[in-house]
Amino acid sequence: MKFLTNFFYFFSKYKVAEEKLYNKNLELELKTKKLNFIENLLNDFHDLVLFVNLDDWSILYANNIFFEKSGYTKDEIENKKIYDIQSFFKKENNLENIKSTIKNSKKLLIDNYLITKNFEHIPTEDTFTYNNDFDKEYLIIFSKDVSKFKKNEIKLIEQKEFLELIFEQSPNLIFVKDCHGVYKFANSVFCESFDIKLDKLIGNDDSAIFNDPKEIIKFQALDQKVLEAGETKFFPVVQAVINSEKNIVKYYQTVLITLNKNKPLTERLLLGISNDITELKQVQDELNILNQNLENRVKIEIEKNRQNEHILIQQSKMALIGELMNNIAHHWRQPLNIISIGLDDIYDQFIHDNISKDDFVSVYNTVHISLKTLSNTIDGFRTFFKSSNQKESFNILNNLELLKSIVIEQLKNKNIEYELNSMLKNSNFFSYKSELNQVLLNLIHNSIEAIENNRKKVGSYTGFVKITLHEDNEFLYIDVIDNGGGIKNEIIDKIFEPYFTTKFQSTGTGLGLYICKNIIEHLFFGTIIATNENDGAKVSITIKNSKLAI
Repeated sequence: MKFLTNFFYFFSKYKVAEEKLYNKNLELELKTKKLNFIENLLNDFHDLVLFVNLDDWSILYANNIFFEKSGYTKDEIENKKIYDIQSFFKKENNLENIKSTIKNSKKLLIDNYLITKNFEHIPTEDTFTYNNDFDKEYLIIFSKDVSKFKKNEIKLIEQKEFLELIFEQSPNLIFVKDCHGVYKFANSVFCESFDIKLDKLIGNDDSAIFNDPKEIIKFQALDQKVLEAGETKFFPVVQAVINSEKNIVKYYQTVLITLNKNKPLTERLLLGISNDITELKQVQDELNILNQNLENRVKIEIEKNRQNEHILIQQSKMALIGELMNNIAHHWRQPLNIISIGLDDIYDQFIHDNISKDDFVSVYNTVHISLKTLSNTIDGFRTFFKSSNQKESFNILNNLELLKSIVIEQLKNKNIEYELNSMLKNSNFFSYKSELNQVLLNLIHNSIEAIENNRKKVGSYTGFVKITLHEDNEFLYIDVIDNGGGIKNEIIDKIFEPYFTTKFQSTGTGLGLYICKNIIEHLFFGTIIATNENDGAKVSITIKNSKLAI
């Protein structure tokens, strides 16, 4: 019995021990599976993972991505300390202070560098986590490779520095605001223009520049409008009242550009580029004043010239009237001679008491006819030169016949023939009759003088003045042709200029042809040109064909 009792006692002890061993093996197996699962999970991480023993800083574990990045093998890493492969620990000499900092922080974020087998430095962002499981102190490190990010960051910094350099070198005012109107950037030219330091401007709105609330509201509304529309807007002249109390006003040409226009309004920025045109505006204002004064002076001088020209035109008209009076004298000479002879004859008969009724009636009729001729001559001249400054209906052929009657005596006395050729279907016109008469009479007198002057050079010959008329649906063409030797080529382009004359100053004003040109161009909206033809000159007039049935 005692033996059995002892057997069962020891057997039970054995079973208990066997069960404990089984449970420990099972627990170990579970832990191993758990560790394998965790290891597989960590190996799938895109970040580097390290387990570090804080007692001696040895590396207990590293995942696969670490070995890919660092170039080390598992065997090589067993002989390495954490300060051999991370610059943070190499740089910090006091490892106990680091350990204390890690324990107190529990979790620490730092910028670090992984030192590879080839001694390259890969920038990383590390998370340090303290752990004291299994009665030991561990450091778990998760490292994110940020080399691409760092490269982009460096590139962005370089681009930013480059843009800032360009902005600083620019002669224009450049600024950047956010959607709330707060300044994020401004170059030195902007600060100088508004007499403000950069640190006083950045982080503030337009109230840092303007003391007038109206100006602040005006520019805020302008900025907001451009930002909301997401557009680029050019403003040719923007007035900015910098200080209303001191009356400091500046003028700018400004372009506002919406940055990030595809993003929400709260993420948009406003880039402004301005050119200070204050001095230019002042110069323009001064020029405007000078131009206004100059314009007034020009008006005064034009009025003086107009008055002088009016006087000269009147003198020219008086000279023309003098020539007309000479024509009238030619017309009146024969009737006056007839009247004089008739009166002398009847007086002689009366003295000798030898007058008969028939003789008296004959002399009376002769005198009466002569007086009627004188009266008709006066009426013809008055009708020809009657000026109404109004358009009127007239027959141009009848008008030219009347013109012929005025100059015919002068032409006969100077051995000059007059010829009128018309190819008009309808000679009725509605235009400025008197002014056209003045032009034609002036041209005929010029032809007469040209013929007389040419005779002094080539000797006596029969002169002629020919007037031709033809038309189309739009224009009437009048040519005045003579055989007075023509016009010298060097002056033919100048004869219609004011004050140009080939006559002596005492006999010519130089305004006759200029007046003709003004009448044709300004009243008739036509043209007048002079050319040489055969052995004389040809003046061609083109005016609008204004027909009106009479």
